[in-house]
Amino acid sequence: MKNQITLLFATAALALATTAHAQNQQLTMEQARKMANGLKYQHGEITLKGGLAKLNVPPEFKFLGRDDAETVLVKFWNNPPSPDTLGMIFPADGDPLTPGGWAVSVSYEEEGYVKDDDAAKINYDDLLKQMQGGEPAANK
Repeated sequence: MKNQITLLFATAALALATTAHAQNQQLTMEQARKMANGLKYQHGEITLKGGLAKLNVPPEFKFLGRDDAETVLVKFWNNPPSPDTLGMIFPADGDPLTPGGWAVSVSYEEEGYVKDDDAAKINYDDLLKQMQGGEPAANK
């Protein structure tokens, strides 16, 4: 019983500390507006992450690069940081601080990419059986 009380107390203390830390990290609207005014929006042809892909952003939209997108996602919208984020696309008149505003987050994970010549060597029936066999263990 003593261990349960200690665990309960420790959990409550951690929750309070986390909440206090999160509140300390909140930006004032003045701070957020100042940061938002410093965001560097881009238009036209944009090359992502060392030539991974090119985007053609028309005048009806605007693009934020990785660092500015991270500012919006983490500091303004309180999302966890993501190493996969490459940028964000907003409507041309969009503002990340406007309630009800929206944007598209652009990301890429290298996981799962298979070159065409490697794909030609795969026995897909065996691969399907292997994947199906792993599902029960993964779902426990």
